[in-house]
Amino acid sequence: MLIRKDKEAMLDPYFQVLKLLEDYDEDYVELKSKCTGHCWMIQVKGGKIFLRHKHYQDQDYHKQRECPSIMMALKNIKQHDEFQMAGRPMNN
Repeated sequence: MLIRKDKEAMLDPYFQVLKLLEDYDEDYVELKSKCTGHCWMIQVKGGKIFLRHKHYQDQDYHKQRECPSIMMALKNIKQHDEFQMAGRPMNN
């Protein structure tokens, strides 16, 4: 379940919110990084939080990692972007 604090953190201007789904057995949010253009899905299912990633919107997501919290998932996205911008070609 996404709590108010998590939703507010996702409204960070760093991200573009593409989709938010709250359902009885699964919640997820799709975000796009404004720095790299990469897309991310934070999925909350069965009490676990999964972070999924793709470089382009027309690709399928792949599992990046499991995270202990929404806040840690958001931190991981920003760290990934720092890595990308430090030396890997950016996708626009």
